[in-house]
Amino acid sequence: MNTDYVIQMKTKSGRTWSYRKEKNGWSQTASTGIVRECSGDQLLSHLLPPLAGDQPSLSVKVERKKQKQLSADFRNEAGRKICVNLRNLRTTDQIRFSSA
Repeated sequence: MNTDYVIQMKTKSGRTWSYRKEKNGWSQTASTGIVRECSGDQLLSHLLPPLAGDQPSLSVKVERKKQKQLSADFRNEAGRKICVNLRNLRTTDQIRFSSA
């Protein structure tokens, strides 16, 4: 989905802008930290010129958003550490915990 990625534009001098897809549309974050809403058309008007090579001083990079950690560490009866990846669990899986 578009919400999983962040588009970053950077100038040679180091100024950056990032674009994220939110629930209600796109947002632009300037290098000053100011966040603005922007339409898809506005995003394309900023994005297409550097991708076409018309603005060689701008670079564009797309990164996956950092995902929340969905794992937990537990210890078994022998005291050994076990890691449970919650992302791979199905709703039908059961995990039993016992108090020590």
